[in-house]
Amino acid sequence: MGAVLVDIVVYIAVGLAVSLLARQYEFNQILGYIIAGIFLGPSGFDVISLESWSHSAGEYGVAFLLFTMGLSVTWDKLWELRFYALVVGTLQVTLCFSIFAWMLHAIGANMSMACLLGSLFAFSSTAVIGQLLAERNEFSSEHGRVTIAILLFQDFAVLFVLILVNIPGSESVDLLPTLFKALSKAVMMLLGCAFLWRFVLRPLYRWVGATRSSDLLISMMLLIILLLSLLTGMAGLSP
Repeated sequence: MGAVLVDIVVYIAVGLAVSLLARQYEFNQILGYIIAGIFLGPSGFDVISLESWSHSAGEYGVAFLLFTMGLSVTWDKLWELRFYALVVGTLQVTLCFSIFAWMLHAIGANMSMACLLGSLFAFSSTAVIGQLLAERNEFSSEHGRVTIAILLFQDFAVLFVLILVNIPGSESVDLLPTLFKALSKAVMMLLGCAFLWRFVLRPLYRWVGATRSSDLLISMMLLIILLLSLLTGMAGLSP
């Protein structure tokens, strides 16, 4: 327990220092966090004692950030941006993947490695870009909603890349059934979350909001985030 508390104190202290320095010298906080993590991690001064716990804490931190992003985007807005998510998102991923894979193959990388690295260049970090939009209060802007729509398509498309990477090189593995199984899990989870939100969480949020208690509202948000992370983890998906 003492080691966990030390790590928490280090996280909070470093995070506060990075935030203050970012505001003072006008640089991006995400970049500061990454640099601080490099220095504090195993490749630097190795200050963090519980690396496995740190990874779990980082996953839940990203889950909290994405949940905060979701509060600023409604289903109606997402439906309005379906063109950007499907068409523009497809073009962005396809063009970036093709260009970088071709460049890497042209300089000597084999086709498998070129396709793998090309797919990495085709995707962006939803957490990082979402944090940038949050800092600038641009979630509700037109370009902010378009960006979120494209990022959501990338999050969906990266599922197939992860499946292909984790498939062993055996010819006995059937690709289509594996893809169908993973896609079925993702679709079922989305439908389950939509059902849970419409018939359970929305009425519950209204009841909590009617109490005008900030403590209840924060507790409710924490419970929902942890519950959804638990369910997606049990389904074999990323929290």
